Amino acid sequence: MNSKKAVFLDIAISVFFALAIIISDFLLEGTQYGQIAMYILIAMWFIPFVYLTTAAVKEDK
Repeated sequence: MNSKKAVFLDIAISVFFALAIIISDFLLEGTQYGQIAMYILIAMWFIPFVYLTTAAVKEDK
């Protein structure tokens, strides 16, 4: 994978998950599931972030 493409996808996925966290926080405000949903979204974001970061580093070598 091209390093520039990996960085672009990394930023796009990060923005998507940031929006998802904000929306879920707004929708689940005052419930017991708000914090759990945020933790799950952060965990789900971490997987493609690490994959794309390692792909970008591999390409640079």
